[in-house]
Amino acid sequence: MGRAPVPRETACIMKRRLPTTSSKIPAPAAGLEDCPVCGRDFVQPVSWEPAGDAAWWMFLRCGECGMSREVAVSNAEADRFERALHARASVLAGTARKLEEERLSAEIDLFAAALEKGVIDADFFAV
Repeated sequence: MGRAPVPRETACIMKRRLPTTSSKIPAPAAGLEDCPVCGRDFVQPVSWEPAGDAAWWMFLRCGECGMSREVAVSNAEADRFERALHARASVLAGTARKLEEERLSAEIDLFAAALEKGVIDADFFAV
């Protein structure tokens, strides 16, 4: 994971409590992507940085309700969270591709119908 920029207004309210490398990091009750307030799985990392050799500090924000929080998690939990984020991004990218293909197909169909009906011809494209 890399460090993401923190909006100025967010940076002003954050107080970092980084655990030492010997600190035990308890596992969160639910996945980091799950919001403890609204229950939706729309939580995204805003900022993060290593907290020693075995942990990460993260500032998280829910895209549904806007709730933000700071967490310190183990490397294993940070890796699991990253995989979950990539999996969801992959689903979104696939859906976006499908919608784009459907849109282009509809445009092609309309263009072909306009050509067939003589609504447009070569003169339409003349400069």
